[in-house]
Amino acid sequence: MDRHAAVVLAAVVLCFGGVAQAADFRVETQVFDDGASDEPRLLAENLTLLSGQYIYDYLLGDALETCVLDTRSGRFVLLDSQREVRTAVDRNNLLKFVAAMNISAKKAGPIYRFAADPSFRETYDEATARLTLANRLMTYEVRGMEMPDAHTAGQYTEFLDWYTRISATHAGALPPQARLELNRCLFQHGIAPREVRLRINRPDPQPPLALRSVHKFAWRLTPDDRRRIERTKTAMIDFTEVAFSEFRQLDLVAEVLAEPPR
Repeated sequence: MDRHAAVVLAAVVLCFGGVAQAADFRVETQVFDDGASDEPRLLAENLTLLSGQYIYDYLLGDALETCVLDTRSGRFVLLDSQREVRTAVDRNNLLKFVAAMNISAKKAGPIYRFAADPSFRETYDEATARLTLANRLMTYEVRGMEMPDAHTAGQYTEFLDWYTRISATHAGALPPQARLELNRCLFQHGIAPREVRLRINRPDPQPPLALRSVHKFAWRLTPDDRRRIERTKTAMIDFTEVAFSEFRQLDLVAEVLAEPPR
């Protein structure tokens, strides 16, 4: 697996309506490949900032991609800092894309089909906030933490759901339904993930894929975070607007996502 494909898969494995009285907070995420060698290999780093009605997710490192979600309008703006381009995606078209992806999964391999229509055995230990969703093809193991309140838990789950869907538009991504099921269980139990382990049992002779994400939460933004947000607002104005297919450099998703919102 090359680095780009690994980052894409990592993003899918691990990221509307009005949001009133939104609480600002930040999440640092690192994703590791635990099966690549004796030492875990860092695949991706993200910084997520929630400020008011907006959620900013920064894919750090070489990719330098930013996803901005307006939770009131349901509109995504994606920014590529290397090429200085931006694009917008309407959530209704995104839902159409996911639906089309789930239909196409019926003709794909077993892991792809399962990701589109998952069936897990769930176990949860309330005392330790440990959650497991198990299947012979795919298993999630979560070490969780309590959220400060139900409202914040709802905000974070809403972000996870929409980010999971937008990540599915990357080339090579799995359908998002398996991760969406995990998000639902996290919200049901009122927890956020400190650590998520994903094991995918690929067909022989390929070894299992073992990914792990580590999440660090803080319930306020730093001065550097606020400066980063201001730079992002400027980029949303200054960067050249392009079609989504050009932004992703992929024609596969153009037909659905390029349609005007209804």
